[in-house]
Amino acid sequence: MHQNHSKLLVFIGIFTSAPYRLCLTWSTMTQSYSQKELGVVLFKNMIWIFIYLFMCCPVAAQERALVDAGEPFGMLTLVDEVIIGDNEEAHEFVESEPGVSELQDILGVPTRVLPNVGGARFVGYRLGAGQGLVAGQAYVLSVDYPEDASRTVFVVNRGGEYARGFSTGAAVGDAMQNYTYNNPESIQYPLAGEHRSWKTLFFLHEHFNGQFQQNGPTARSETPDDGFMVYIAQQGTWPQDQAQQRQAPLSHGAAVSRIRLFAVPDVDNLTATINYPPEGLPRRHLFWREEMSDGAVSVSGDNQAAVTNEIDWL
Repeated sequence: MHQNHSKLLVFIGIFTSAPYRLCLTWSTMTQSYSQKELGVVLFKNMIWIFIYLFMCCPVAAQERALVDAGEPFGMLTLVDEVIIGDNEEAHEFVESEPGVSELQDILGVPTRVLPNVGGARFVGYRLGAGQGLVAGQAYVLSVDYPEDASRTVFVVNRGGEYARGFSTGAAVGDAMQNYTYNNPESIQYPLAGEHRSWKTLFFLHEHFNGQFQQNGPTARSETPDDGFMVYIAQQGTWPQDQAQQRQAPLSHGAAVSRIRLFAVPDVDNLTATINYPPEGLPRRHLFWREEMSDGAVSVSGDNQAAVTNEIDWL
């Protein structure tokens, strides 16, 4: 009975914490076995641990296998994945208010939807926690969404401190009302009738915020070891002519069915082919800068910046 009990403890330890479990079985075995028997049992336990390491390490390696991230990136290393309706809670699923989102079946795929009613709202997930993320490394954030109806979707990536909007169908991909007029246009883009992926390439910051975007000495307290939050947001309303107007009047609500994080092993392989105009014609150098994002690099007022070297960010 003691022997079976000890083997059971060993089995449990293999699938939890081997060092802790060995201490547990040692206490049990020293009380139940002679020194000779103890040596035999320990030898058998070590064999089991070796089998565990031999069998499980390849599994961990397979989890980081190359996966087709789709155009234009091709085969990349899959680091983490949120599958809606399956492992949301394991990725610290959060809502701006409990119950503001709905789990729907859209085109045969479980999809998290933020109905276009009431005020602004969001859902969020943490990606890459404990996955060995590296500051400064290139990653691709891929968000799957349904092209079943007109939708406006905003994606907030705290790991790169940026927010981007996109739209499907006739919906507008930007705010109707903002600090400045964005001149939004509604174009009747055809719908694919399937789930597609929206992707961005970014370089992971050294420090980043959680839910609340802020500057100051206590800002950006999270690091790559913590992973980072990704939010899917739906716009609310703005006042006009004594009434509340929808910011995304044609949207059927932001929707997401999967979020994936890929690591880019070799950034140089992503260099796009540049088709220059014929020699003799002028060339323009284009760049962009995120307006109102100086907090990511500013250290004034003891602000915790996103990166140590601002040139890396710029």
